Amino acid sequence: MAYTKPRSITLIPSIRGKDGVLTESFKDKCKALREGLFPPLPKANNPFNWEDYSPKPKWDWPELNKEELAKACSAQIKGKTPGPDNISQDLIIQAYKEQPEVFFKVFSTLFRYGYHPACWREATGAILAKGRPDKAAPKSYRVISLLNCLGKVLERIIAKRLGYLAEKTILLDPSQIGGRLKKSAVDAALLLTNLVEENKAKKLKTSTLFLDIKGAFDHVAQEQLLAIMARIDLPVSLLAWIRSFLNQRKLRLSFNGEIEEFSKVETGIPQGSPVSPILFLIYIRELFPERLKRQITFFSYIDDISLTTSSTSWKTNISILEKGIETLTRLGENNAVEFDLLKTELIHFSKEKKAQISTLKLPSGDVIEPKKLVRWLGVFFDPLLTFKEHVSIRVSQARSAFYRLSRLANIERGLSPHAVRQLYLACVNSVLDYACEIY
Repeated sequence: MAYTKPRSITLIPSIRGKDGVLTESFKDKCKALREGLFPPLPKANNPFNWEDYSPKPKWDWPELNKEELAKACSAQIKGKTPGPDNISQDLIIQAYKEQPEVFFKVFSTLFRYGYHPACWREATGAILAKGRPDKAAPKSYRVISLLNCLGKVLERIIAKRLGYLAEKTILLDPSQIGGRLKKSAVDAALLLTNLVEENKAKKLKTSTLFLDIKGAFDHVAQEQLLAIMARIDLPVSLLAWIRSFLNQRKLRLSFNGEIEEFSKVETGIPQGSPVSPILFLIYIRELFPERLKRQITFFSYIDDISLTTSSTSWKTNISILEKGIETLTRLGENNAVEFDLLKTELIHFSKEKKAQISTLKLPSGDVIEPKKLVRWLGVFFDPLLTFKEHVSIRVSQARSAFYRLSRLANIERGLSPHAVRQLYLACVNSVLDYACEIY
């Protein structure tokens, strides 16, 4: 629906640096944005040691085959913007058709020895505003990394392999739903809704605590990720590739019609890479201990986690959730994972007065008040699961998109009926019926 909105070039204004002083020049803005958007990474508590690593051969990790490479090279990725090398996916598709043997020789060698070339670890970072009121704060912007498409070929191969292991083995915890094949955010929300309804039928009181992992991809400690992968005996070549892929990455920021020179950036897992979601899921796989699952049901979608418990009293629910969040916080500290306490939310699925005054105390000492409406994975949950607010909000958003669409439907000069119908299904209908399976 961008066609219906006024076209204007939004310039990045002065950015506030660490010292609180507003920056004016492009170079100083880049420095302020780097300091604000790429904070120091957490330190690994148990650094990975290559000398002591001798994995057990329990994972199916064969040599790269030609079929895998052909699928990765022919994949049509979203977006046509190439990375710094200006090699597009369309060009890769045509080049592979002409020289498949050369491609296979190069990529099979990189795969076997676990190496990601330095030129593929460079990215152009486009700065986009988040729509926050404080335009001078670095946190009011996000970086969209444009990675080299040739590097994405190898990343897609690794991601495909790990995705297969996630579905067929115990690589991930069963509660981890996001970033996996044929599993969506709506599936996670549907599972939570079904759990609450089941408990209600059993005359049990249900409470859910929603957590958000701070920084997500940007806060992944490289050595900690390797140590976690080593604990489950993943292949040496894979660990070598992960280290090469994450090490010594370079980024150049681009905004206001200017672009800076490449310089090193300290970040966790690069945004926009096909392999980043599955690597992050492996990074947090140890946050769901079996001992807690006796009383708490986890649902995790990438960095959004829900803890649900039920009993015959709200006091018992609070006690269980407080112990659960205390355990998760401790596990997070051991695995270099930090929770964003400002985004922590609590809901009791009842209208009882006792439920509305049953607060939860976090390990930090902060008290969380129960809410009457919680947005999780794009779905608005209310205490009685009526989803009236969800429907109302979705209708309002769909109506707004419909009015914008109508500007394109001029009889004389507008789009054809077929094009209007396609836009309606994509931009109006999809908004209107989002998560309709739940209610």
